[in-house]
Amino acid sequence: MGQLSSTCPSAEGVSGPAGTRHPIAEKYLPTLISVVGGFVLAATAAGRRTESAFPRFVAAHGFDVIVYDNRPEAKIATLPEVASATELAFAINGQPTCNCTHPINGTDLSVGVVSSKGEPPFKLVSGRLPDQSAPDQVLASFTLQQDDGVQPGTVIHVPLYAASQASALNTGALPTPKGPTVALHVVGIEATEDEFPSGGTPIYNLYGTQAFARSVLPRTAPYYQYFVHLRHGVAELPRFEQTIDPLQLGSYSSEDAQATSIEASIHPQAIGWWILAALAALVGLAVVGQALARQSIVESEDYPTLASLGVDRRQLAALGMARNVMVGLAGGAGALVVATALSTAIRGPLLFSTVDGHLPNGDNQIGLGAATMRQAGAHLGSIVQITVSGPSGRTRTASFRVVSQVSFPELEGTVSLGTGALTTNAGIEDALICPAGPGRAACLREHTGGSGILANVVSGPRGQAAVNHYLAAYSTLAISPVTPTSLVNFGEAVNFPLIFGAMLAVSGAATLTHLLVVSVSRRRREIGLRKVLGFVNRQVAAVVAWQATTLALVGIVIGVPLGLVAGQAIWRAFANNLGAVPVSVVPIWLVGLLVAGVIVFANLIAIGPALVARRSKPATLLRTQ
Repeated sequence: MGQLSSTCPSAEGVSGPAGTRHPIAEKYLPTLISVVGGFVLAATAAGRRTESAFPRFVAAHGFDVIVYDNRPEAKIATLPEVASATELAFAINGQPTCNCTHPINGTDLSVGVVSSKGEPPFKLVSGRLPDQSAPDQVLASFTLQQDDGVQPGTVIHVPLYAASQASALNTGALPTPKGPTVALHVVGIEATEDEFPSGGTPIYNLYGTQAFARSVLPRTAPYYQYFVHLRHGVAELPRFEQTIDPLQLGSYSSEDAQATSIEASIHPQAIGWWILAALAALVGLAVVGQALARQSIVESEDYPTLASLGVDRRQLAALGMARNVMVGLAGGAGALVVATALSTAIRGPLLFSTVDGHLPNGDNQIGLGAATMRQAGAHLGSIVQITVSGPSGRTRTASFRVVSQVSFPELEGTVSLGTGALTTNAGIEDALICPAGPGRAACLREHTGGSGILANVVSGPRGQAAVNHYLAAYSTLAISPVTPTSLVNFGEAVNFPLIFGAMLAVSGAATLTHLLVVSVSRRRREIGLRKVLGFVNRQVAAVVAWQATTLALVGIVIGVPLGLVAGQAIWRAFANNLGAVPVSVVPIWLVGLLVAGVIVFANLIAIGPALVARRSKPATLLRTQ
């Protein structure tokens, strides 16, 4: 007899004989595509954001001209070419000192205050805005943060020149400052257009408060700057120069050239990201292509067998393409996840809760409260028309897709639980208030719509202390949560379910008592026979108790699930009507306590019928009527 031979199968993922599959390789390909594709997408997105970040900043917070002078000049705002002008008063300073990573160059530092009538030219980057009633609180420029390590919490001591030294300063001399030395507490970091590096000396700014302007500036040697927006942008700069020359101001500079220089310095960074994306794509294509080719060769070892079974070349090609398509789809989905993870900026959560759907994450998406949704006849997925009035009074209408039902907090009586709408800032500004076009920048500057911040605090004394601090420090701005009227009314009627439940409990107890009494009465002969056969009184009472327990358990098994389902359905309907989030809370301990209570109460009810049964004589129980 000939000896049979066998080939041992190779380990998973290790090369074996012809026809052996490679599961690890098949799993590796989608992962490889995900990593490579995600990196390419993230690098491309980084390049796009880098290229567009500064133009978007200028559109929202930029200006056209800066005018410098040693005296205030209110006429600038009234010039025909000027759309708006913001006055900034600066106190001339000496060499500051601080506990920073590097000493601050005093000649590049400016300490000023934005006029209460002007629009701030800066954007808050981190921290918070100063309390205008605190003369020692300031915003620091992001250049101070980058170059000298200034952070929120840093204290900078700045000596200021006295008003009597103004004439000496005008001659170019720099005597020892004789004005007040102020300790300025940095509470936030800001960014202004002229602070971005453009090849010149760095600009360091500290922006103080109106309290600083009242208590400190009058004792110093000041100078003034005007951040000017022209009606038709830099195209009107020649006319502005002709108009401003007779005013004999100190000097002025166009921000257009500086902005162009800044954009030119940023553009190579964007190009670098795109080159990195392109190189990563080329390397990824080579690696993934090689892996796919190798996998195709392995798969093709099965083709002769499949061909012998009748599979033609077209079907074999379709089989290989189908496998590659599935691998590509899986890898593409993974690439989106990786790119999203790499590209997401860290930000705080939206403190809104959704009843259904998801919070708006696109500029054409909107979430509505339950009452608002009913009034508009809308539902998830439907299109609604939103109309608002812009700064000029002109109304605009845009379409939004409803993606969620949102529960709102009580806000100034206009938004509450089921009343209100939620969309992105860009969705409102771009589509309704200030759409894209020549006048967008001016529109954004003129827009004075209300805004606020929803803040959450940690639980416990530390969180409550923070709440108390802000309520005391910003009594006219900060408010604590307000319970909506609908919930107040519901709370006043909260005893109704308890009363109804008590009525059901009394009815159930009466029914169980009646059932046990009737049961003992109808089974008199059975109880008599048990006593004749040797049942003692304790056993007779136990029979009645077990009957009561069995009835209670049947009621629990049927009633508890039905009660939970019915209660959740009723609560969901009630909460949706109010616009609240219908969060169902089922405390397990309370359900367990209820179950135990029902069993104990059933046995307490059974005591009376059990006593009647155990005291009855067998002769009496067996007597026939």
